[in-house]
Amino acid sequence: MNLKLKYKNTIIYFYKITFYIAIYLIFMGAYSLRYQGLTSLTRTLIITTSAYVMGTMLLNQVYGNFEIGIKKSKPVVFSTLINAIITDVLVLIVLKIMGVHDANLFSVDLLILFAVIVMQALVIYFGTYIGNDLFFKLHKPEKTIILHRDSEYLKKIVHFIKKHRKQYELVNVVDDPNLVDVNFNKITKIVALNLSSEELAYILELCYINNIHLMYNTEIHNVFLGSKSPFVIDDVLMYEYSPIKVSVGQALFKRLLDMILSAFAIIVLSPVFILVAILIKLDDGGEVFFTQERVSIEGSVFKIVKFRSMKENSGDRPACVGDTRITHIGHNLRRFRVDELPQLFNIFLGDMSIVGPRPESVALNKEITERLPEFKYRLKAKAGLTGYAQIFGKYNTDSKSKLLLDIQYIENFSILNDIKLMLQTIIVFFKKDSTEGFQDDED
Repeated sequence: MNLKLKYKNTIIYFYKITFYIAIYLIFMGAYSLRYQGLTSLTRTLIITTSAYVMGTMLLNQVYGNFEIGIKKSKPVVFSTLINAIITDVLVLIVLKIMGVHDANLFSVDLLILFAVIVMQALVIYFGTYIGNDLFFKLHKPEKTIILHRDSEYLKKIVHFIKKHRKQYELVNVVDDPNLVDVNFNKITKIVALNLSSEELAYILELCYINNIHLMYNTEIHNVFLGSKSPFVIDDVLMYEYSPIKVSVGQALFKRLLDMILSAFAIIVLSPVFILVAILIKLDDGGEVFFTQERVSIEGSVFKIVKFRSMKENSGDRPACVGDTRITHIGHNLRRFRVDELPQLFNIFLGDMSIVGPRPESVALNKEITERLPEFKYRLKAKAGLTGYAQIFGKYNTDSKSKLLLDIQYIENFSILNDIKLMLQTIIVFFKKDSTEGFQDDED
């Protein structure tokens, strides 16, 4: 995602946050007139706020997450209002269960609830229309082409796109899925209809490489396989593929998590840093740290920092079984992954993330990409200290297998999955093959 698009999406993200805060404050402000426990930092306020946030998030999965820019204003108003009303009722029930009120004044609670819903309805109505106007001032319609093979759905899809002119700009309708004459710099969305599996696979790869959204109609076997992101146009079941896997909110939360956890780890492990530095110096008197240029997201290059576990000037070649370049202390550092600890500074500074594809050296990345061009797909995400390939693979896992594991992570990104992978990293320390070197005749 380019910086300009990130900036626009950040504005929309904070608009949504402000919108939800306004809805929440209407409820809390109204009921704080009746419940003194909501006017200060008390157990009642914490439980009520938690219930409101959880209720809103769960219902977002049912009715949508204030989908400005995606749907027309009326459906968004309707779904968001239902979400708010149900959440209000559930949180009011929580207040009653906690018994922080006079049970004889339940009619007052209902009167307040009615006033809250009216005020929230006004905020939702105007907030939705203003939000959609803001979104479409910041975002131009997606330049869309339709690829089809004599599809009976073509008229329905064209009608839908023309009806949603603020979201889509129909550039062309083509019956040649080979896309020989398509300028990908001018396309942001492709709609594919009735393509064969081979044609669809070809289009999907092009979309992945060029960061283009793809929407395609499905067959029965796709439904059995559980394809993601179903989208219904008229009565046609479509599936949608998006090359952007990390939302602005997720990116901000992931970066904050990286900074907090890396700073905490650096402080807690500082005695280990000092001890390891002393042991490396006592071992051969050489440099404590090893630095190397590595490749990260979108091909950016940074200097990775590790404790030196090999003899100085050992080159870029990965370690192999029985490698004589590894120092005496280096064997133990590598065995327990202690040599990786200085990368916590890379994480804190933003060069890396805690979870992500492991970065290869510039030279090795170039060599592997020449042999396996798809290897560049790993660069869709920021490099990480740990990830799928480190937990479920080995040090000497071949490039193709490593690529598949990394793509699995990228395509299924979530903050919850990141936390799960962080916890699963502990398993690596007990896997004997996790630091197993390459055979001499292998890369």
